[in-house]
Amino acid sequence: MLKNQGRYAEAEMEYREAIRINPDDAEAHFNLGNLLYDQGRYAEAEKEYREAIRINPDYAGAHNNLGLLFKNQGKYEEAEKEYREAIRINPEDAGAHNNLGVLLSNLGDKETGPEKKKQYYQEAEKEYREAIRIKPDLAGVHFNLGLLFKNQGRYEEARTELEKAAELYKEQGQYDRAERVRELLNQLPD
Repeated sequence: MLKNQGRYAEAEMEYREAIRINPDDAEAHFNLGNLLYDQGRYAEAEKEYREAIRINPDYAGAHNNLGLLFKNQGKYEEAEKEYREAIRINPEDAGAHNNLGVLLSNLGDKETGPEKKKQYYQEAEKEYREAIRIKPDLAGVHFNLGLLFKNQGRYEEARTELEKAAELYKEQGQYDRAERVRELLNQLPD
């Protein structure tokens, strides 16, 4: 609650007090990790995520968020490992599938070898489709899948996914995002 109000220092004190009272509270470590991550305090966030995982090795959310932290630090192998572990623990975690898809798509974009690039893109598509199967109303996943198709020159499929993303963003009151997706749609070749 305090974090959502931008009262980070107070929220941090509350989480640290909860941990002092119960050092084995994995959720308190996870929440503190999220707070620290949001403030760009990545080394401290990593420590808290790792502690949450030490306490509860099957804490899928901690694995997923540790993966995000690693991805943003350019530690792609570690990120992939954490995303895959989150999915192993909770195969129905649409967010983890999406995050793995984003990572694989980004790796495909950077890859120069055509076979490896194709492999990354195929794996990314599989992860996005799984996320959509689990939670079809995630506009961001439709957007990511649309971008993946666009980057491969699969414009008709890109159009379908981007139109779905724009529609969902609009339904969810995210009009700015819907408009940006519409602008991207207008740039697609016919």
